[in-house]
Amino acid sequence: TNRLAVCKLCPDCSSNSTYAGYEGALKCLQHNNGDIAFVSHKQLGKSGSLSLLCPDGQVKNQSDYEKCNWATRPSDVFVTSPEIENGKLTDITKALKENADKIKKHLHTFSDSKNFKETNEDYKTIMGDGFFNTFEYYHTCKDDLRWCTVSDAEMKKCSDLKLAFAAKRATNKLKCVKGADAHDCVRKVTDKHADFVVLDGGIIVDALKDDICDVKPVISETHITDEGAEEASYYAVAVVKKGSTLAFPKLKDAKSCHTGYGKTSGWKVPVGLLIEKGEIKNDSIAHNVGKYFSQSCVPGALDKKNNPNDDNPASLCALCPNNGKECSASKDNKYYGYTGAFRCLVENNGEVAFVKHTTVLESTDGNGKEGWEKNLKSENYELLCNDGSHESVQNWLKCHLAKVPAHAMVFNDDEVAKRMYSVFSYMDLTSSETKDLLFTSSGGKNLLFKDSAIGLSYIAEPKKFIPHTYKNILKTFSKPEKICSAASSTLYNACILLLLTFIAFF
Repeated sequence: TNRLAVCKLCPDCSSNSTYAGYEGALKCLQHNNGDIAFVSHKQLGKSGSLSLLCPDGQVKNQSDYEKCNWATRPSDVFVTSPEIENGKLTDITKALKENADKIKKHLHTFSDSKNFKETNEDYKTIMGDGFFNTFEYYHTCKDDLRWCTVSDAEMKKCSDLKLAFAAKRATNKLKCVKGADAHDCVRKVTDKHADFVVLDGGIIVDALKDDICDVKPVISETHITDEGAEEASYYAVAVVKKGSTLAFPKLKDAKSCHTGYGKTSGWKVPVGLLIEKGEIKNDSIAHNVGKYFSQSCVPGALDKKNNPNDDNPASLCALCPNNGKECSASKDNKYYGYTGAFRCLVENNGEVAFVKHTTVLESTDGNGKEGWEKNLKSENYELLCNDGSHESVQNWLKCHLAKVPAHAMVFNDDEVAKRMYSVFSYMDLTSSETKDLLFTSSGGKNLLFKDSAIGLSYIAEPKKFIPHTYKNILKTFSKPEKICSAASSTLYNACILLLLTFIAFF
């Protein structure tokens, strides 16, 4: 059946067929038997009515073959064993050069060669990236690169990246895995049901402190600083409407908007600083935060994993949509995440929003993508500084709550991490096309990576990835969140209960 399919357009499907070779493949297309022909650039110019189809889906003129090609085929080469001694290698090279005409006459492979030259380049350099990476498609021994996502929108973006990576021949091994949330993805990576996930710095810290979790940050987002430099960090800020009388840290009885329970900018930094400054006690933190603020929207605060005893105060979700009933840490909650927390402030539900330094600028002055952002002006919002003063939202470098680690990709295998970083490097992280691909979100915001990220960097020393100031803030919490240990404990308890039930039955 396969033979009939692959030979259906050929007159006789032999190596001597009219449609054999480059010339033959072009004839097949010109005779309207085929829709596309795979040939060498040397056949171009023989028909002005034809166009080039590029790997990225673009269609270009034949003269653009240097930029629009599927691979640059290397010249044919003579290869020798690396075990050959230098003296013998010199003799072989000399003999080939002296007998070049005879070789070209009798070896048709080299019949079109003008001359032979010696090279010290390795085979990968000679083959070129495009030609070399093409052969990855013929290797089945490499495992998939499994990216854990936390929403349908992220799954869609991951699928788009998979197609883009394949079109550029960076890899055809990317596989998208769906997790319930970030914690679930950490567990999947630990259990080797996924290879990596992009995490908020706060969750990374909790995962590193959980002995059961087997992950470490390897590839970090980079963000632009006020001086134009790139850093693997960003700034947590507190935003209020212009004219607000609130001052940090005196926020007692204010209405607060948070990115999510346990998140870095939206929870760990503001709550940690309020504990450090004596505004909140560090025992029963969720309960104390609920009493400190009059009402809040803290997505995920009432989720079972964050509220195992069902005793977190309902006030933590009072400002969330649908009269507090939609308090999930998911895209279904319009007040979830950086943009969501800011929206909570904008729509008069909250008085202060804890977000990152670029959040307001991304949603105002015509930069927002959604309807509710349409007429927002950055001049109508201010930042609360640590010393109690206010600053414009543009002065985040001077006025912020803390410098925190950027979001990063965590892995459970160093070799997989190197493979994934090589994919990003092959895609050229300096090109605007690659940046748009990675750091632009269609159908949402901050999908997989933050939209404000400008690049990726390899974390040479994972233990130094977390800034000291942020570590000090985290020390104010009585204990870190359990991500993998909690799941293991739940599974253990379930097994014990099942065993006891079984024993009781018999």
